[in-house]
Amino acid sequence: MKRVQISLDKNNFYLNLNTYKDLENELINNYNLLENEYYITSRTKLIGTDWDFNKNDEIYFIVHQRVIGGGMVGDLKKIGKFFADLPKFFTKIGFFLKWIFYDLPKWLIKDVLNPINILNDTIAGIFAVLRLLGLSFLDAISGIVKYLVNLVFTPIVSGFWGYVPKDDKNPETNNPRMRSFEQSPTKVAFPVIISTVILPPMGLFMELGLKGWMNLLICSILTLCYYFPGLIYALIILYC
Repeated sequence: MKRVQISLDKNNFYLNLNTYKDLENELINNYNLLENEYYITSRTKLIGTDWDFNKNDEIYFIVHQRVIGGGMVGDLKKIGKFFADLPKFFTKIGFFLKWIFYDLPKWLIKDVLNPINILNDTIAGIFAVLRLLGLSFLDAISGIVKYLVNLVFTPIVSGFWGYVPKDDKNPETNNPRMRSFEQSPTKVAFPVIISTVILPPMGLFMELGLKGWMNLLICSILTLCYYFPGLIYALIILYC
């Protein structure tokens, strides 16, 4: 019995055969190999087709699939493909060199290092900084004006909405029910009386603030109809 290795497409198959006829049948029926499509070696020696399978002293053989056109065809194809791909390779190298020595310098000169662009960007940056400084200055001026207006007019119109502004240093003024003018429950402040006589809804507004919006609305309607109905209504609200 002979040990036979069959090498096909980098795959190996092992058989134990008694006669050369068994090997031929195996190659034809199971591997579709004719006599001219393979060759046999034993210990790296090539064995011809006229060898005697049964009388041969060797017990281990390798069957190789023959490459049509010779064993160098595959290698020649690879070499041919390499040379066929060379133009593509050199084309890519050419594009890269073009970008390095032409497109990149052109972009740097035209866009990055262009004096006009640099001047425009510099002017735009200067205007942006000046605008920011101007806005900061106006904001500071606005804060100062607001502080001065509050400092001057807060004592005058502190009770304009019918309440005394909240003062954390004086807890007594934190009561939202306190009037804008100090007076006993049965008296009305003199400025309120004067304002009521001049314009009844104004005096009522100074006493009640926005919390008395319904009374202000009624007083305004009566004052528009005629002065005295509005005055009488305001005095009734103030003293009752």
